[in-house]
Amino acid sequence: MGPLVAEVCAEAGRLGTDITPVVIDDGSTDRTSEMAAAAGARVVRLSKNLGIGGAVQAGLRLAHREGFDCAVQMDGDGQHPPGELRKLLEAWRAGPAPAPDLVVGTRYGDARGAFQSTALRRVVASPRARAATHTSSISRIR
Repeated sequence: MGPLVAEVCAEAGRLGTDITPVVIDDGSTDRTSEMAAAAGARVVRLSKNLGIGGAVQAGLRLAHREGFDCAVQMDGDGQHPPGELRKLLEAWRAGPAPAPDLVVGTRYGDARGAFQSTALRRVVASPRARAATHTSSISRIR
C-alpha cells in the first residue's frame, strides 16, 4: 500500500495537480492503515469489512462531504496504475461544462487487444451478464 500511495503522490507532482490520497481501510487486520499513513495518505478505517461497495461508498461520501473536485477509485492491489490518472483527469477536464459526473477507465477498450482476462471473467463479462450486472444505480455527486 505504501508504494502505491507514494506513486500516486509522485504522479500528482508530474501532473502539477493537487491530489489528496485517501485510503479506505475496509477492516484489514494487517498494517494497511499504518503503511498508507506513513506514505502520506489520509486513512479512513471502517469498523468492519463492508466489501468493495461499502468502501467505495465511504470514499465517495467523504469526497462529496469535503468538497473534492473529483474522486478517483483505485484498488489497493496495484491493478490500477497511477500513471493512468492523467487520462482520467484529461477526460474529466475535457468534458462539457459542468464537469461530467462520472468518467470510467477500462482495460477492455484497448484497440490493440493486449489485455486478455481469464476464461471465467470473460464468461461473467459477456453481454448477457453485463446487462444483468450493470443495472445498479450510481448516485450523482455534485
